[in-house]
Amino acid sequence: MRIAVATLDGHEVDLHFGQAAAFTVFLVDERSIEQEKTILVEKYCSSDPDHTFHQQRFQAIAEALGDCRAVVSVRIGDLPRQALESAGLTHIAAAGPIEPALRSAYQLLTA
Repeated sequence: MRIAVATLDGHEVDLHFGQAAAFTVFLVDERSIEQEKTILVEKYCSSDPDHTFHQQRFQAIAEALGDCRAVVSVRIGDLPRQALESAGLTHIAAAGPIEPALRSAYQLLTA
C-alpha cells in the first residue's frame, strides 16, 4: 500500500501536515518499505495561526495524494483530518524515524 509521509529529510516524520511542501510516498507491505516518489504541494497552512479551512489548498493536496491509503505526519488539525477521511485517506500521527512509523501505520491499516 502507498503511505505518504510529511518529512523534511526522508528519514524522520518531522512535519505537521499543514507545514509540508512535499510528501514522500512509500510502498509498504508486510515485508518491505520502498520509497517511491516525492509529491510537491502548496503548504496547507499559512503563517496566520487563526486561518480557516482552505478548501482549494486542501483539495489540491488530497488529489495529489489520491493513490495513497494514509498520510503520516506529526500532527494535523481537526478540519483537515476530517477532510482527509472524507477523501478516503487515514491520518496517522507519528514522530521520529520513518521506518517504524510506517510499520506501525501498516499494522494499524491492515488490522
